[in-house]
Amino acid sequence: MAVKYGNLPFSEAIDYFLEKGIVLSPESWRDVWQQAHARAFTVARVTSMDALVDIRDEIQKALDEGISLGTFRKELRKILERKGWFAPRGERAIVELPDGTIRKRLTGWRLENIYRANLQTAYQVGRYKQMTAVKARRPYWQYMSRLLDTSRPTHVAHHEKVYHADHPFWREWYPPNGFF
Repeated sequence: MAVKYGNLPFSEAIDYFLEKGIVLSPESWRDVWQQAHARAFTVARVTSMDALVDIRDEIQKALDEGISLGTFRKELRKILERKGWFAPRGERAIVELPDGTIRKRLTGWRLENIYRANLQTAYQVGRYKQMTAVKARRPYWQYMSRLLDTSRPTHVAHHEKVYHADHPFWREWYPPNGFF
C-alpha cells in the first residue's frame, strides 16, 4: 500500500504525518482523546519514548517510500525485539520486568493494525485536503464501504450514498471511521 498519488508521492498525507507530535499513552490509545489524536502519534501501552519514536519513524518511512506491510513488520519487528518491545510467536505478550513493571509487548497483528490505521488516516487526511480544495467544482462526495464479510451493517448501509461536502454526515462518517 504505497502512499502515492499516481507516480507522485502523496505529499498531503506525508505532511500530515510529519506534523504530528508524539505522546505516550500508558493504558490505551483512548488516553490521547478525540481531536488530540489527530495531532499526536501514540501507540497504546508503549511507555518508552525511544520505542514510540522507532514505530513512528517506520511509519514515516512507509509513507515516504511506499513500504509494504510485510517490509514494515519485518523491519520494525527487528527493532522492537532488540528493545524488548515485541513478543515473538509462542511467547506471552505480557511480561513482568525485573523491576516489577508489567509490559505488554507488541505482536504481529498489532504491528499490522498500527500500519494500516496510521497509513489510512494519513491518506484520508490528504484526500480530504484535496477534495476541499476543489469543493466549489465538486461539491458532492460519495461514501464507499469495502463490502467485506466483516464490514459493519451500518457501513454497508451507507455504501455509495452521496452527500454534499458540507453535510453533517461527513463529521461522523468521513473515513477512516469506526475505530470506537
